[in-house]
Amino acid sequence: MTNAISKQLSQLKKILQNGEYSEAVRLAEELVQQARKDDHVLIFLEALLLKAEASWRMGQHDEGQIALDEAETTLMRIDREKVGDRGKIQEIKANLLRQSGILAWYRGNLDKALKYHQEGLVITSELQDKLGVAKAYNNLGLVYWSRGDLTQAISNYLRSLEIYEELGNKREIATVLTNLGNVNTRLGNLEEALRFQERSLAIREELGIKHDLVLTLINIGVVYQLMGDLGQALNYYKRSLNLARELNNSYDIALALNNLGNIFQLKGDLDKALDHFQRSLVLYQKLGIKEDGALVLANIGEIHRKKGNDSNCKGRGRSDSPG
Repeated sequence: MTNAISKQLSQLKKILQNGEYSEAVRLAEELVQQARKDDHVLIFLEALLLKAEASWRMGQHDEGQIALDEAETTLMRIDREKVGDRGKIQEIKANLLRQSGILAWYRGNLDKALKYHQEGLVITSELQDKLGVAKAYNNLGLVYWSRGDLTQAISNYLRSLEIYEELGNKREIATVLTNLGNVNTRLGNLEEALRFQERSLAIREELGIKHDLVLTLINIGVVYQLMGDLGQALNYYKRSLNLARELNNSYDIALALNNLGNIFQLKGDLDKALDHFQRSLVLYQKLGIKEDGALVLANIGEIHRKKGNDSNCKGRGRSDSPG
């Protein structure tokens, strides 16, 4: 590996870590082309996986899947040809499985997501990759959370948290705390949920990674909304929207707009609620995210029907997946 391409890869990882996802996609595309030209097959794979991650973190799931499909095809070829460092190839394979599991989870294919993450856990365990193992447990927790198996979700989150605390990885500790908060929100343990989210927020404010802050602010807003404290919910949703706009992250902007629409609907300001829902819907349609768009359409339908029963309005939280 030349020094130049090595520096490009390091720069790309740093930019992705900082939540600059649009720039990460741009740099990843450049690195993919350069690695292909120079026949750096492992760098080519890493760049594709980094592009995939930046894409799905922005809600661009189709683009992420295209990058993963190309990485899978390349990995199968070099596996057959016995090319390169086998340990490094296994590490890349585990990363491919992890991201494939995340995209399957986003798309609601929970059985496939579970399979990918379980296979990834086996590989990271064999490699004695503690960070990879912790990520796998957290992602398994997300799948069980989505399936409604909250006991299994908590068990996996706690195993992940234990490893992250051992590693001293503050960013991922905050991720798991957020997810534990979401489980407690689902269970109706709102005070406990708020404690987890506030612990996550304190870490994320210390680290200053704006994208991570957006997620926790949204989730705290959801907890306050469920508590009936619409003023606090409105405050946290507005803060999340302002940060999402700074980052130009359409996915998070759409979610914050939807949740603000819910608050205005609950307050009886139907015109303002409709405006927020419509702006959210436009973004989801541009991103091609049909499931979330359908939920916003349901909210718009509720406004138009004017049933007068706003108790069905629900803020939507966000769960994190490790980077």
